[in-house]
Amino acid sequence: SAHKCIECPTCRIYPGINVRAQFPFSNSIAFANLLRLSRLTASPDLSRKAELLVQAFSESLQEAPSAYTQFLSGLYLALSQSIEIVVVGDPRGEDTRKMLDILSEKFSPEVTVLFKDTFAPVDKLAISAPFTREHTALAGRATAYVCRGTTCQPPTNDPAHLEKILHS
Repeated sequence: SAHKCIECPTCRIYPGINVRAQFPFSNSIAFANLLRLSRLTASPDLSRKAELLVQAFSESLQEAPSAYTQFLSGLYLALSQSIEIVVVGDPRGEDTRKMLDILSEKFSPEVTVLFKDTFAPVDKLAISAPFTREHTALAGRATAYVCRGTTCQPPTNDPAHLEKILHS
């Protein structure tokens, strides 16, 4: 059970609020990471571990949700439709930079972005996320592959089209 601070001047938090509200709780970070990794690797084991964290903290979440804001962010991720985007390109290329800049313009916690370096001698990304194995840069230009849930859009190497896909 978490320490509850009742009129404790050294804690510098409001009475009755869980101490973990001051900093992200490590299990909250782990929860979001497990969700993302389970989606990217299609690992039922990682998904099950994320479910176990929800079960373990559900009572605490109901008692003091404001003490678990980072965990609630993970819960938002769990309940949202996942969006996975793979950008394939030259990490030094201007076209790659434009694609990545578009993806970083706004906060979108349900979006997971992976980058595949076209010049890497070994496709390390395909080891962890096998679905990226066949992703290539179309016509030698940075290319984005966007999937929502289990539905994928045709790949695009047009930054304006990527922006349109993201806002639809």
